[in-house]
Amino acid sequence: MQHQNSKPKGQGWCWMMIMIPRLLRVYINRRILITIRNIIRFILTTLQTLYLFVTMSKPSSSDPLQPPLFDPKQPSVPISYPIKTLEDLKTRSYFNSFHYPFNIALLPMSHHAASSSSSSSSSSLPNRRRLLVCHDMAGGYLDDKWVQGGTNPDAYAIWHWHLIDVFVYFSHSLVTIPPPCWTNTAHRHGVKVLGTFIIEWDEGRAACDVLLSTKESAQMYAERLVELAVTLGFDGWLVNSYLHLCF
Repeated sequence: MQHQNSKPKGQGWCWMMIMIPRLLRVYINRRILITIRNIIRFILTTLQTLYLFVTMSKPSSSDPLQPPLFDPKQPSVPISYPIKTLEDLKTRSYFNSFHYPFNIALLPMSHHAASSSSSSSSSSLPNRRRLLVCHDMAGGYLDDKWVQGGTNPDAYAIWHWHLIDVFVYFSHSLVTIPPPCWTNTAHRHGVKVLGTFIIEWDEGRAACDVLLSTKESAQMYAERLVELAVTLGFDGWLVNSYLHLCF
């Protein structure tokens, strides 16, 4: 026999459904609901942004917006660029580049400007305290890489050429070739221009192992560097080594 005070079946669930909204009204006000809504919106926006970043960063050969790899043999807007491997230096691949003839400096050293500050010959530096300026500008090859001129009126420039004896164009690539705009301008003011041959980190150690493996190898790579300087019209190289070399 069923007790008279027992609750009908399902009455407990009905009671909970009635009490939960009442409790929510007591403890959760409008400000808290707005805060919860904003948090949910923030999470959804963050997830959407992350999804777009991941999908757009995946390389796709069929993506028309993906820039093609730089091929120096293909005709394009002429630029200056470095040589990054010993193999490219050894094989003289730079001279097969479409960009090579555009990177030949046209102005030789100005004998008048060079002799105006010193009585020494133009092939040597003046017998006094001398100033070398090293162009270490955010990795190099920025506005100055556009051989036929750029569009940035605020591109980096040097105005005090009369105070400089040697100008070095620098980057962290193995062989840094000065853009012709620097060589032409420096020579107009009687300033010598050097490119940079740099060996650093593990890549530099590996390059040294090859370059200095034999006397003939070292001689060959030195001749390649001389050929580049003579052909492109600048005056030599700064050899920059961050490694301890044992001979």
